[in-house]
Amino acid sequence: MKKIALIFSIVLTFSCGEDNDDIILPEDTLNIDFTEGITFGKASRTCNEPNCVSVFKLTDQGVFKSNNSSAIPADGVWTFFECPYDPSATQNSIADDVKNIARGVRDIPSTDINDPELELLNTNDFFIIEYTTPAGRKTIQYITTSNFVDQRVKSYLDFIIERTTFLTELNENPPATCEVTVTEP
Repeated sequence: MKKIALIFSIVLTFSCGEDNDDIILPEDTLNIDFTEGITFGKASRTCNEPNCVSVFKLTDQGVFKSNNSSAIPADGVWTFFECPYDPSATQNSIADDVKNIARGVRDIPSTDINDPELELLNTNDFFIIEYTTPAGRKTIQYITTSNFVDQRVKSYLDFIIERTTFLTELNENPPATCEVTVTEP
């Protein structure tokens, strides 16, 4: 009986170890619609000058830049240049890890980007992350990560700020025409 209890306690100890909750695992991302992609970047409610908005979208086709450059859209839906950045461009390597969404991000309540009751309404610049699952579109807005408790969520959202800054400082637009690959029969 003591041997059974010892074996049970050993199995229980090892099975209850740390379970890598820091990122969404590949099997967890199946519910994120990568044809729609993950939208992330910096926006502004009060700035109407060009280049106040730096929003990007990472899809299974590459990184797209928003053509909403002076304000958030009235309907809350971002529009993007038709073509992604060149697949070999720096933008793709900078944005690729955006897919590694911290698991705790799922628990942050979604917000409407045009909600007049939203506390961020009176601030100038804020950051966003948006993605679509079968349950619908999720939008998260934040000014800083200081009000988030989970360290992994803070790290991921700081990462979004960092990647947005890198992409913005590159100050490049995607190509005007998309590269078309022709396959011969």
